Amino acid sequence: MNFMFIICLISIFFSARGDLISFELINEISKDNAQQLLDSYVSNSPSCPYDLEMYKLEYETINQFNQIDIASGAIVVPKNQLEFYSFAIFHHGTEVRKLSTYSESGNFDILPVWLGSTYVTLLPDYLGLGSSSVFHPYQINLPSATSSVDMIYAAKQFCNIKDIHTNEQIFITGYSEGGYVSAATQKMIEESHSEDLSIAASALCAGAYDMSGTMFDLMVSNEEYGEPYYLPYILFAYQDSYNILDSVSDFFSPEYSDTLIQLFNGYHSGGAINNIMPSIPVEAMNPDLVAAAVNDINHPLRVRLRENDLYDWKPESPTNLIHSYQDELVPYQNSEIAYQKFIENGATDVDLTLVNYGYHQEAAPNVLIGSYYWFEQFRQVQLFDLGDINIDLNIDVNDIISLVSIIVNNYDPNGTELILADVNQDSLIDLFDILTIVSLILTD
Repeated sequence: MNFMFIICLISIFFSARGDLISFELINEISKDNAQQLLDSYVSNSPSCPYDLEMYKLEYETINQFNQIDIASGAIVVPKNQLEFYSFAIFHHGTEVRKLSTYSESGNFDILPVWLGSTYVTLLPDYLGLGSSSVFHPYQINLPSATSSVDMIYAAKQFCNIKDIHTNEQIFITGYSEGGYVSAATQKMIEESHSEDLSIAASALCAGAYDMSGTMFDLMVSNEEYGEPYYLPYILFAYQDSYNILDSVSDFFSPEYSDTLIQLFNGYHSGGAINNIMPSIPVEAMNPDLVAAAVNDINHPLRVRLRENDLYDWKPESPTNLIHSYQDELVPYQNSEIAYQKFIENGATDVDLTLVNYGYHQEAAPNVLIGSYYWFEQFRQVQLFDLGDINIDLNIDVNDIISLVSIIVNNYDPNGTELILADVNQDSLIDLFDILTIVSLILTD
C-alpha cells in the first residue's frame, strides 16, 4: 500500500506522456484453469505454462484536444516465468459503455487467456472508456494511436517494476474498431517511435480503414444495417473532436436527437441504443444534412472522414490484412483498398488474407486465431538459463552472490529465481548448486 502511494504521489508531480500512474491487481487464474478454458474452446489451442495475473494500469497520454489526460487498460502477465516474453497488444472492437473493458471487468475470457499464454498481453481501454473522462474519439486516427502507443511505454515501466522479463518484440492486432486502432498504432510507431519500439508483426483485422469512401457510402445508403448505433457514434465523436456543426443535435431528425444525446453518455450499451434506432441508420439523420454531405465532397464531415482514412501510408513491419468476404458491417473492400494502396506506396511485406468466415461477429474468433498462428513464425523464443539467477544473460560471480544470499536467508527470492537457483535440479538449493555454477563459469 505504501509503495503504491509513493508511485501515485511521484506520478502526480513528475509524470509525462506514457508514464505509468498506477497499477492494481484485478484478477488471476491458475495455469490449470487457463488450460481447461483453452482446451474447451478449440482442440489445437496453445499450452499455458504459467499462472496468469491481470492488472489494471493507468497512465498518462494526450487526448484528442492535445491535453494531458489519464487513460487505462489491462495487462496480463505470467507468474514465475522461465522465458522472455514478447508483447502483444490487442485492440478491442466497438464499445460504447465506459465500463465494458477488461480493466474494469477483470474478465479472464478466452482472449486474454489465449494471448496471455504466450505474450505479455496489453488490452487498452482507449480514450473515453475505462478511466478516461473524455468522449471516446471513435474512428479518429491520432488519439486512437496515441493512447495505445503510450500504454506500451507504461507497460514497459510496469514490467520493470514487477520483474516481468520481456524482449523487444511487439505484436499488434485488433478486430473491427480494433483493426482500425491497430493500423493507427502501427503507423504512429513506425513513423515516430521506431527508435524505442520494435514491431515484430501486425495483423489488421476487419478494420474500417476507408472511412470517407466505403464506410460513408454504406452509412448513407438506404439499406438495413446490423449495428445502427455505429453511425450516430461516429457523428458524436466527430462533432466532439471537430465541431463540424453548431450542435450535435443538428445531425439528427428531431424525433431521435434528444434521446440519442441521453444514450451516448457512456453508460448505455450499443444494444440499448440500437433499440431506439431505425434499422436503416440514415433515417435517424437530418435529411438536409445527408443531402448536403452526399452532394458535396468537401462537406466538413467528409473532409474530416478523409483525414481519418488509414490506408495512404507505407507499412514497414510484416503486416497481414485479414477480412471475411461476408462481413456486412465493415465490408472487406476496406482491406482491399488498404492493401492496394500499401503496395502502391512501396510496402514489400504486406499480405491480404480474405476468408470465408461469415458475417462480422461470427468471423471474429477464427480471424483472431489465424492472427495468433500467423504471429508464431515471427515470435522469438528464449528460455532462461539455469544458474542465471539475475537474468542478465550471463552466468557469473553475481549469480553466485545471489545464490549464497538465498542459501543463508539474506534474500527472499521470487518463484522464478528459486527455479533458476536450483542449478543441479535436485529440488534443493545448497552448496552443490554453488559448485555447479562455478563449474559452468570455469567451463564457459
